[in-house]
Amino acid sequence: MGRIIEGYWDCAYCGAKGILGRYRDCPSCGKPRGEDTVFYHDPPNEQNVVENPEEVSREADWHCEFCDSLNPASAKFCESCGSPRTDKTYFEMKEEHSRKEQAAQAIAAPPAPEPPKKSRLPLLLIIAAAIALLFFLTRPAKADLTVKSMEWARSVTVEEMKTLQESGWSVPSGGRVYDQKQEVQSYTQVLDHYETREREVAEDYIDHYEDVVVGYKDLGNGYFEEITESQPVYETRYYTETYEEPIYVTVPIFGTKYYYEIDRWVYERKEDTSGTSDQAPYWAELNLKENEREGERSEKYTFTAADSKGKTYSYTCSGQAEWEKYKVGSTFNATLSGNRIIQIQ
Repeated sequence: MGRIIEGYWDCAYCGAKGILGRYRDCPSCGKPRGEDTVFYHDPPNEQNVVENPEEVSREADWHCEFCDSLNPASAKFCESCGSPRTDKTYFEMKEEHSRKEQAAQAIAAPPAPEPPKKSRLPLLLIIAAAIALLFFLTRPAKADLTVKSMEWARSVTVEEMKTLQESGWSVPSGGRVYDQKQEVQSYTQVLDHYETREREVAEDYIDHYEDVVVGYKDLGNGYFEEITESQPVYETRYYTETYEEPIYVTVPIFGTKYYYEIDRWVYERKEDTSGTSDQAPYWAELNLKENEREGERSEKYTFTAADSKGKTYSYTCSGQAEWEKYKVGSTFNATLSGNRIIQIQ
């Protein structure tokens, strides 16, 4: 049980402030405390902590419904008008008074206007304008183009069969082993032993408990009671403990590594040919040696065309057949996007 704190109240009739909770009547105007009374208190100090708490009642004042004054719980009749005691306590009186005030405010106050909804139309218009501008700048356009130049390029790679020396942990098909050795293939960690170590350890423990004030209970009679809670007080102690630390060593793992010769086709050179529409495309003539062969072939067919303003566009054909459909000076209609020809009609 906590200490008893004497509180204060203010007189609603004459405005006197800070009247001690022990007084039922205002020392300025003589009016008893009534329906508008609210008890409050300062932090505990030498002046407001009650020395003999057993002399203070833990029961709330009761409210006289005839003269609206508050009376101590021990009184059987109202000390202001002599009316018999009623069952309404200080807290019930305050709760009823609060409900009446809330109801009156709800009736008197008009409903709060709804905040105006922000229109999203300006934002939508900005987005639509941005989309329209982007579409305008990137929209496909049609134009008549004239072929200005035509180019082709062909390439053939030549591969040579060579005997290579390689090594590995296995031998591929066709490999001819000429040596093999036991070599380190990988490493692993292996537990070797344990060593006894010491370390400093900190431990928190409960030393004792203390009553801590966590709030104040309004007794409803001008006094307040501290609400206490028993809370643990911790201390830290240190001690040395021993432990076994595992010690690992790095151990190599050996494997058989093979050294072998193997015949492989490898890139040797590239033979290129290129030209314009003045010369039919052709492949380079290959003079292959006994240990050589033809590798991959690649070809590319392009032409450059210009519009009526002289702006040029490059186009890569799907193959020789499409490329041969065009001649220098021929015109065609195309769909353009930026600097690219995306479709030819």
